[in-house]
Amino acid sequence: MAKDKNQKPQITFFDPQGEIAKKFDFYIKIVVGVLVVAVLTMLFMVAGVLLDAWHFNSAVYKEYSAKTGNLESLQEANKLLLEQNTEGQKLMLEQQEQIKLLLEQNNENRRLMLEHQEQIDLLINSKND
Repeated sequence: MAKDKNQKPQITFFDPQGEIAKKFDFYIKIVVGVLVVAVLTMLFMVAGVLLDAWHFNSAVYKEYSAKTGNLESLQEANKLLLEQNTEGQKLMLEQQEQIKLLLEQNNENRRLMLEHQEQIDLLINSKND
């Protein structure tokens, strides 16, 4: 039997430290696997929270935009009503001035009419005498 120099011996010896190292490596792999799964779960949870926050912010923004649009339309309507009210007040003031002038003219006409009536009465009385 010729022995080959490259051949390793077939005998294995029990190595307590080697067995402990293998078990330690096995448990390390389990702990690392659990940590990787936990980190991935945390990442998915954070992504879910961010997505929910984005959806909530989007809904709030849409609601805010709608309310802002309503507010702007109300402001425009109020501005138009204020302008119409101002124009109506100006028209009322002009009409009051016209009424005042008409009343003054009416008073003047009455005064003139009374003067003429007095003159007519005097003429009638002087013809009758």
